Amino acid sequence: MNEQQSPGPHAPAPHQPYYGAQPADGGHPDKYAVRYPAKGLPTRLWGQPDSDPGRLSWWDLLTAIPYFGFFLIGTTILTLVMNAAGVDPMGGVSLSDEDYMMQFAENAVIFGILLALILPLNLKALIRSFRVFTHSGLAFLKLLAVPGLWLVTIVANLIITLLIMAIFGQEPTTSENQAGLEAMMQVVPFWAALLLFGIVVPYIEEYFFRHQLVGKLSTKLNIWVCAVISILIFAAVHVTAELVTGDLMLIMTSLFTYLTMSIIMTLAYIFSGRSLAFAWFVHAFNNIVAVCSMYFLLPYVDDFAVILF
Repeated sequence: MNEQQSPGPHAPAPHQPYYGAQPADGGHPDKYAVRYPAKGLPTRLWGQPDSDPGRLSWWDLLTAIPYFGFFLIGTTILTLVMNAAGVDPMGGVSLSDEDYMMQFAENAVIFGILLALILPLNLKALIRSFRVFTHSGLAFLKLLAVPGLWLVTIVANLIITLLIMAIFGQEPTTSENQAGLEAMMQVVPFWAALLLFGIVVPYIEEYFFRHQLVGKLSTKLNIWVCAVISILIFAAVHVTAELVTGDLMLIMTSLFTYLTMSIIMTLAYIFSGRSLAFAWFVHAFNNIVAVCSMYFLLPYVDDFAVILF
């Protein structure tokens, strides 16, 4: 009687199905096995492994609720209340240097708390995405793609801005998000702004908008449906104040700017195999260039940063 052969040490457990490509020689599955594949996306795209961000869980709500509750719902309510009280949400109140430093400190505390909540939940998935990012020769190509995607974003936003100017026959006003950042950069130390806005904020935003809303949600819904959801919410979070002003030109300029950024970063995330590391690099490069421009170019070219951040 033949004895049943026991599975090898690298074989997946029965309750953890293997979705990756089986080796042709009948050997062990490769280390990029996908337990939670995206709906509507191959587990290997152009030979690029999938990062497998994992499945949605109740723990994800621990970070998603405070983030979206504060930055989407909370800021919308605050802007509406300011409008009802006759306060201009687009900068009608003059702030002192101390006020801007306080705003920066508040942002640092909020994002610091979010980072402390995210890292324990996301560390394994982040490390796995770095491993996929460095997969074979594609890592070099993806590193070259980071500044390339930034340049595409800048050119696309410049074209959109010029088209909107041609339609309305005037230059667009500076958005609330842009104006606040420019004023804040005048009083905040460069290293602090670079650390917060150039590194920490891009990671946290990519965690929510790409890792959760596209990566994890795509295990339940088609990934292209998830992409649309992520793109729209990303833009809405960044133009909350502009949407309630009634300034159509300002709304269109701000909205299309962030839609362009969101579309490019979402596509970068999807076509890199749902790699949070790659999406983070693309976003961080954009923000680092923007911060450096605000400190070193904005004092000499006033309108340059409008198309950057």
